[in-house]
Amino acid sequence: MITASGVRPRQQPLPESFLDFWSFADKEVLWAFIVFVGNRRGDDRLDFLLTLEEYRGTGSAAVRSALARAIFHEFVALRARRPVGVTDSHARDIADALKKELDVSPDVFTHARRHVIALLQTDYEAFRTRACRSQGTKSER
Repeated sequence: MITASGVRPRQQPLPESFLDFWSFADKEVLWAFIVFVGNRRGDDRLDFLLTLEEYRGTGSAAVRSALARAIFHEFVALRARRPVGVTDSHARDIADALKKELDVSPDVFTHARRHVIALLQTDYEAFRTRACRSQGTKSER
């Protein structure tokens, strides 16, 4: 969640709109994946994506600029409090844009967002593999 003082960790379940974004046919599978990702420290990645959705909906240029900086320091910077695995080149590009632009574009995090989604897709493949192995061991009993 974005506040005037920065970004706070998510304390509520993911909103339905975010669940729809992932296009899971079975919401129970999605919730199991979210727990799996949280156990792998991927919860910050989910919070990053949710925070970006809020950020992109911000209308005021001054507020958007302040929020972009808060998101950068929370999730993207080299010494971010909750790093999400963004590449150094993406982090540098965002840092440069934040230094140069007074009116920060809502799309400044686009490449970082795509990278984090790719990381979550890798996590999902690991989740599916583990679930398949788990099903195999249960059916052998």
